[in-house]
Amino acid sequence: RAPSADLVRRPVAALIRTPPLLCSADEPIRDVAKRMTAHGESAALVRTREGFGIVTDRDLRARVVAAGVSPDSPVSAVMTAPVYTVRGDSLGGDVLLDMLDRDVHHVPVLSAAGEVLGVVDHDDLLAAAARQPFLLRRAVDLAGSAADLAGAAAGLNPMIIALHDARVAAEHIAAIRSVVLDALTRRLVQLAIGDAGRPPAPFTWFALGSLARRETVPSSDVDSALAWEDDGADPAQVAASMTRVARLVDDGLRACGVQPDAHGASASNPLFARSLASWRAAARTLSEDPTRDQALILVSMITDSRPLWRGGARQGAPAAGRGEIGRAHV
Repeated sequence: RAPSADLVRRPVAALIRTPPLLCSADEPIRDVAKRMTAHGESAALVRTREGFGIVTDRDLRARVVAAGVSPDSPVSAVMTAPVYTVRGDSLGGDVLLDMLDRDVHHVPVLSAAGEVLGVVDHDDLLAAAARQPFLLRRAVDLAGSAADLAGAAAGLNPMIIALHDARVAAEHIAAIRSVVLDALTRRLVQLAIGDAGRPPAPFTWFALGSLARRETVPSSDVDSALAWEDDGADPAQVAASMTRVARLVDDGLRACGVQPDAHGASASNPLFARSLASWRAAARTLSEDPTRDQALILVSMITDSRPLWRGGARQGAPAAGRGEIGRAHV
């Protein structure tokens, strides 16, 4: 196998090793599993009216055997659909980051005309020594407490060393580390809500700065912000609830060896934790007088924001685009 540095810089279509294994939606799970075994494949694509679904070895374990589903049931009963796909000219490194962020291990690759070229998995993108990001991402998602998360986070630096030894480019190592930190922060928010209680208003937790840009290095601290909806709840009660959640997350980050921003760019600081009305008012004030103290710094951080967790949204949902505070909330 080529070094990881070469794999992540090549078009993903060039990494496809075998033709796709295709099946119909009504094909029995048993028959699909037999064909996967015969062809040595860990995933099969399922034709649907809307496009494609996918069933993997992991699905067969978790959704069939563990769940007690009959192997004579149609494969559509256990497939994932719609399936996340990529274009064949996408770079392997970009696809790797998307897979890690979405916590998926198989991605169908399409031609420019929308035809299925094949399926790539994380083995196609990384050497064996550099598969730790997927293992670490899984450990973070399964952590049941802040102490469990701290144990998982101990693997961050060994992961970086393994990626370096696999000759992965520095920019990809920084991006992979950032994706794992995204997952770590999301899990800390979920645990904080479990400890402090769900705040009385829907809210979004944002990454700022280098984490928002996915450019973190081991010495990077974590910049964050909060925005919550003005839905008629008592403002003081909402702010106090948000502060409890933010402080628990900051404490959890420190326990994981990751430092919140020492200069106050943190969701635990009222300057970076506001209702939507307050963010809008701040944006107007900053635009009217951009020369005021630290105004440009604050504007740049708001513009560089990226959402990590939304109250009431699906847990572990992939992060949206950058600048969300600036575009959607302000």
